[in-house]
Amino acid sequence: MVRWQYFFQEGVQLHYCYYQSPVGQLLLTGNECLETLSFPLGKTRKEPEPDWIEGSALFSKVLTQLDAYFDGSLRKVNLVPDLDFRIQGTPFQKRVWLQLLEIAYGETISYGELAKRIGNSNASRAVGMANGKNPIPIIIPCHCFNIDRLHFLSFTVTLSFFLTSFTKEAN
Repeated sequence: MVRWQYFFQEGVQLHYCYYQSPVGQLLLTGNECLETLSFPLGKTRKEPEPDWIEGSALFSKVLTQLDAYFDGSLRKVNLVPDLDFRIQGTPFQKRVWLQLLEIAYGETISYGELAKRIGNSNASRAVGMANGKNPIPIIIPCHCFNIDRLHFLSFTVTLSFFLTSFTKEAN
């Protein structure tokens, strides 16, 4: 479990709520607006601290848009940075995340293309790392990248190995 004190200022009262989505249960957290959206399961799961306040009122606009996004009536979540959500990261990460918001619905690009769009064509690996640290996936789309054939093959082989190993362990 990841401890949250690394992500938020000490002494700030945090709010949270859970949202059941088609991709699993999501945990929304924030102080005055949404600051993180995460999956509370898995290796990097995050769980609320005992002094956090549970409730969905702070996240009502986000939840409404998530409902519409997942039922297909909204193609892209329309929230305003620093009003509806706040992102915390390095200046480079923030540039990457804000540029991700500019990718049109249905468009896929490479990390190299995104690096060019932020003005640093040599930063494709750093763009990929920043994408992996996205604090509010789905709101800031982090799933709109194409990958080259070699990386896809590597992913397929790794996934195949994992599934074969998992099946053997289950039996």
